[in-house]
Amino acid sequence: MDAVIVNIPRMAPSRPSAGTALIKSLLNNNHVSNQLVDINIDFFNRFAVQYGAEQFQELDRYFYNDNVVLSATTNQSYQQLLTEWIQRIIALDPKWVLISIFTWQCQNFARDFVKQLRTETKAKIVIGGQGMIKSENTSFNENPYFAKELLASGAIDYYIQGEAEKALPELLRGNVTFPGINSDTFAERSEMNEVPVYDFSDHDITAYHSGYSDGQLPLESSRGCVRSCSFCDWPVYAGGFRSKPGDQLFEECVGYYHQHGTTNYYFNDSLINGDLKDFRQFNRRLVEYYEQHNLPDRTLKYSGMYIVRKPNQWQEADWALISRGGADTLLIGVETGSDRVRKEMAKGFNSADLDFTVQMASRYKIKLYFLMIVGWPSETRADFEETLDLLRRYQRYVADGTLMGINFGTSLTIGEGTPVYLNPEKFDLVGVDGKRPNDVFWMHQHNPELTYKERVLRRIEAQELAISLGYTFWKGDDQLTFIRNKYERILLEH
Repeated sequence: MDAVIVNIPRMAPSRPSAGTALIKSLLNNNHVSNQLVDINIDFFNRFAVQYGAEQFQELDRYFYNDNVVLSATTNQSYQQLLTEWIQRIIALDPKWVLISIFTWQCQNFARDFVKQLRTETKAKIVIGGQGMIKSENTSFNENPYFAKELLASGAIDYYIQGEAEKALPELLRGNVTFPGINSDTFAERSEMNEVPVYDFSDHDITAYHSGYSDGQLPLESSRGCVRSCSFCDWPVYAGGFRSKPGDQLFEECVGYYHQHGTTNYYFNDSLINGDLKDFRQFNRRLVEYYEQHNLPDRTLKYSGMYIVRKPNQWQEADWALISRGGADTLLIGVETGSDRVRKEMAKGFNSADLDFTVQMASRYKIKLYFLMIVGWPSETRADFEETLDLLRRYQRYVADGTLMGINFGTSLTIGEGTPVYLNPEKFDLVGVDGKRPNDVFWMHQHNPELTYKERVLRRIEAQELAISLGYTFWKGDDQLTFIRNKYERILLEH
């Protein structure tokens, strides 16, 4: 075996990883024999059964919290898990071990895993993914802290910073000086029509917890973003917006349907409607396919991130089209009920545009999921009240099933690489103890009432109101626990 691809915890077990499926395709195209080892789904499906729910919950907390110290019993079970999977990899006798570190929540497992793996094999160990930085809120960063830590300790041989389509084949050929390999420089980026079709043949699609009997698969229609939200680093580091041709995307989607029988898809993009021409063409082809094969509309359903468009850009006929094509759930970064704050965030839409979006989604039976930010630096109490008013005003869409969930996050955390981090003076921000505003350690010079304590209180108030109005939450209590723990640490440290 030339290479083993490893998918590690902790990733949400809702669908297979696009990253490892992409790596498998790249290896296939370069005639490198390979096999995927999916530790992530095994952890979710087997650990609790074998060791009990209490140990599972303890280990799950450990994966995304540096302050958790495992009990002796859980640590013993965890070490057994590590040993079992490492021995499985060793048995394949690979020359390369390629590990996807999807997010910061994979870092604790990754560190434990590669340190033990290093002692068991002479294979070259390579990591990649957004989890190579030490931050829970940043997607990209010029300095991959976590990857450098592992490299300096000798636990890995290489890391790839950025996209793998060009860098990984070069590394396998021995070109270790190619941009993106063991450096702060990002790998050369690919156009979307150059990205190979994912290979899910080693994934057990129905083992994932998608809620669909035939599972759910990821799709990718674009990279980058057409907008430049002030709190997001994606436009800075994702290399500009690139869209996959609508015809190509359709062929991929229908190809997965024929190969795997999967009828539900999730777009991993930062937005699915960045290029309106391609998005329309994808949906037109789906509708034509249904008609040609005597299939009902929405035979294939898809969900993903969606940006609010103005009514003159995306009209009612477009909503009718994507409804027929299979638009199921659209996740929208609403952020706030205040047009003033939303403009400062550079969101690119106002409340009237949002009203039209929600009305159309309701009319055409498309579900929405709102992403919110409580505690923007200049947010006044009056701005926050507009957010609470939005929740009350949209309660009717909760009742009719359109607004199926809401996520308030953990209040605004300033991540490195975001416009608000790079230009604090533009946003009237000052840091703590003379440092650059970062994480939750910031204050607005003309909004002194918005202390971190006030942000926490508003975050709690927003969730309490939303619960009373019948909104559904995903991990809302976990987010409040995260906020509480951080707040308590700050009190102890200061």
